[in-house]
Amino acid sequence: MDFTLQLLNDGFFAAIAAVGFASISNPNRGTFLACALLAAIGHMTRFVLLGYGVHLTLASFAGGIAIGVLSIPAAVWVKSPAEGLSFPALLPMVPGKFAYGTIQALLECLRHSGEDDFMHYFYLLNYNWLTCLLTIVMMVIGVTIPLFTFRNHGMDMLRKARRQLHRAHILKATR
Repeated sequence: MDFTLQLLNDGFFAAIAAVGFASISNPNRGTFLACALLAAIGHMTRFVLLGYGVHLTLASFAGGIAIGVLSIPAAVWVKSPAEGLSFPALLPMVPGKFAYGTIQALLECLRHSGEDDFMHYFYLLNYNWLTCLLTIVMMVIGVTIPLFTFRNHGMDMLRKARRQLHRAHILKATR
């Protein structure tokens, strides 16, 4: 399978997962499309960086920044808070493989009594939980930096869009 098809496949399934996560909070219909697009772009950003050999943690940080930056104009577009779009879009990037590996290594540590086996699984336990924890922390930091940096800008854009919508509604009612 060529790289472009793998990239589109990655973005498509991330979009489906984001729609599932977004549906938990009962948003309006426009939110689903925005969450899907944000998740696809963020996940595809991470996929490309992983293809160039960037570590999962840093690639997830870049994906989080992409989601955070794009969630502000998307929030104005769907008239919804940027946080309500960005966090469901971020959830498909959670490293479930490493979370699962952490629990599996913990159980193997408890099962083996030999020092060599125990140390091997203890190493796997530490590697998996550190990778999982740091990846999640960096994703959250990556998405919150743009949200805090452009917080007022996003609110100003949303207020302007609401005013224009209100003016159009009043104009339509007076005709």
